[in-house]
Amino acid sequence: MKECFVSEELVDFTIDGMKFSYKPITAGEENDWLEDYIDTIPVKKENGDTVLMRKENLGKLNECKLRLIKMVPWEKEELQKITGVNKEWEELDKEQRILVFKKLKPFIFSQIIKEIRKIDNPEEPKN
Repeated sequence: MKECFVSEELVDFTIDGMKFSYKPITAGEENDWLEDYIDTIPVKKENGDTVLMRKENLGKLNECKLRLIKMVPWEKEELQKITGVNKEWEELDKEQRILVFKKLKPFIFSQIIKEIRKIDNPEEPKN
């Protein structure tokens, strides 16, 4: 039964010697974020009518999950160079945190997302 629930303890992972801490996502959090990462797109049908189609935006979903990074390896001074504000990681708002991730080299960013996915979607237990 325990395997059905998410442990909300922080999970540490390392990318190129840099340590991060992530709080695994719960079903409730992902559900709360639906409006943040589902795009509504108007689509014209053959008869000329326009209908609204909902489509998952993986970039926005990644940003939502990045909100759950609780510790990063960068000092206040490094963060200030990117965000323009003199704050520690814990004090940055979600937009400032996302700005930090957007400034990363693509390889580092991809590795962080890959680690988050492994944490949130571990292999299913074998019976």
